[in-house]
Amino acid sequence: MKKMELKSKTKVDIQNLSENSLFKFLRKMPKGGDLHIHDIAMVNIEWVVKELTYLPDLYYCITDGEQILRFIFSEKFPVQEHECKSKWLSVEEKRKETGSDLFDLIASDPDTTWHRFINSLAPVGDLAYTEKGFRPYFKQALTEAYEDNVLYLEVRTLLLPLLCDNGTTLDREETLRHYIEVTEEFKKENPGFIGAKFILISVRSLPADVLATDLRLAVALRQKYPDYVLGYDIVGYENYGPPHKDLLDVLLIPSREAIDLPFFFHAGETRN
Repeated sequence: MKKMELKSKTKVDIQNLSENSLFKFLRKMPKGGDLHIHDIAMVNIEWVVKELTYLPDLYYCITDGEQILRFIFSEKFPVQEHECKSKWLSVEEKRKETGSDLFDLIASDPDTTWHRFINSLAPVGDLAYTEKGFRPYFKQALTEAYEDNVLYLEVRTLLLPLLCDNGTTLDREETLRHYIEVTEEFKKENPGFIGAKFILISVRSLPADVLATDLRLAVALRQKYPDYVLGYDIVGYENYGPPHKDLLDVLLIPSREAIDLPFFFHAGETRN
């Protein structure tokens, strides 16, 4: 049987999509909630570049091999070790020389696409999970959702410690408190917005003891902040890491210890 090919008769101009009449109509439609959004992939990348990379005291380096940009905010010239082949360089000084470019995430092979996708998230995390960048980043995420008429979010979050310019870090519970405070402030400014709740996540490729620590943190924070913390999830490309069935020893901790911790698993992140 001859295969049928479906060809679109309409070319979509991605660059000017926001000016498309259908797009404008869809934005105005009520959408309720977004129940699957990730912490470092929920803000327009152009906003990240234009806003966070123009903050003062920002340095960058370039990794060996993958050529990935990594960032750090620092009051003084950074002394932290890194995985880069280059030294830490001032973003402000480099921008004066060359400007800034966005990078393309498109690749034809699924494995390559996922790999490049994850690598592109790393620099966003460097910028967002900082004392300086976190609150404006998350407020922008809420703003973009609300402008699309999304009234409620369930955010899957790594809940990383926030790095301060002086090299110290705020603990993960403090990160959650920032989430909560920004959410409540946004609700006051926008009475139509219902709110946001949070699902703690771990990357499946991490060692079992790290996963267990993350899971127990989810338990503790859910008990302390029941109105905001929903539960726990395991994420990551399934071709690269163990499937859920190989993580049962960790995932059954709540059951063995009679602890209430809802799971919000999502799967299918594989080409198989």
